[in-house]
Amino acid sequence: MVCSRSDTMGVGIIGYGLMGRRHARVYAESGFCRIAAVSDSSANALTDAAARYQCDVYDDYRRLLTRADIDAVSICLPDSQHFSATREAAMAGKHVLIEKPLSTDIREAAELVKIAHESSATMMVGHLLRFDPRYSALHAAIDRGELGSLVFMSAMRSSPLTGPMRYRGQASLEFHVAIHDVDLMLWCSGDTVVRVNAIGASRILKEINALDVVLATLEFKSGLVASLEAGWVLPESFPSTLDSKLRVVGTSGAAIVDTCNQGLLIASSEGVTLPDTMRWTELGGHAVGVLRDEILHFIACVRQGERPLVAMDDAYEAVAVAYAIQQSLKSGRPEEVAHAQTPSARTPTCSANPRRRA
Repeated sequence: MVCSRSDTMGVGIIGYGLMGRRHARVYAESGFCRIAAVSDSSANALTDAAARYQCDVYDDYRRLLTRADIDAVSICLPDSQHFSATREAAMAGKHVLIEKPLSTDIREAAELVKIAHESSATMMVGHLLRFDPRYSALHAAIDRGELGSLVFMSAMRSSPLTGPMRYRGQASLEFHVAIHDVDLMLWCSGDTVVRVNAIGASRILKEINALDVVLATLEFKSGLVASLEAGWVLPESFPSTLDSKLRVVGTSGAAIVDTCNQGLLIASSEGVTLPDTMRWTELGGHAVGVLRDEILHFIACVRQGERPLVAMDDAYEAVAVAYAIQQSLKSGRPEEVAHAQTPSARTPTCSANPRRRA
């Protein structure tokens, strides 16, 4: 099922919160799509969408999925609600872009992979950082063998307290934050994680039953090892919306990606800030940045009938590792990673190189 290059894609947005609004704007500005309908449980959100895009709105996404003029949907619901909407969208024959994670339940993730293998539709998970040119350049350097065989990796990702206080328990560190670096490590190494060991702490967010920080070690099939730190309790006064670092060391080289300072520092009477210049920003009144590039990639794959850079198999592996981290946090001991039992479909991707084995 491919949309002609001359066709205008009808798009539905399922979940019109912060990310849903951003998705809708990129589709609308792309020149290839029109927003046909939006669904959300909030009446205020639906009022905004209808006024902004002159589209139909629904409080039940199932009604949106019955529309023949909708070719593709973006699923931007809370993490734990991805499964049902993704399954029903795929069964309705829609192309589907799912905000990461694929699911917060490993059994649900496996079922969605199976559905994807049986479907002719394009299904992609929004692991945003694969579209960040810094990480893409790192991946390419590893792929060319510039670092040799990988020995160890370390990742740190931390953000201000505003995030978890906004989610109020609807998101977890394992699946909302740590999974970013899990996917990066899997993608860059081309390897698989076989065992994890994790600990966490909850002091600041204890009142909402959420973890402040998770620390984990990852053991890969090849012998590669990695450390992972994920947190979201930096003070609101922290000058950047994100502090993250990824270090990769191999037998003949090393590389570091540091995203805290994105090249712009502003000192004003309000203090010092390090604005986001990569993920979501504007240029000439239009949305630009990594999220835009991710969505344009999805549109291109739908129009060309090619496999996305982030395939469902890859997204399942990230879920499997995050799930093992979650289980280790509960058990207090190392946990094995449950790999997919469905057949892999690692065919060439749309404008991407094959993954490299470490």
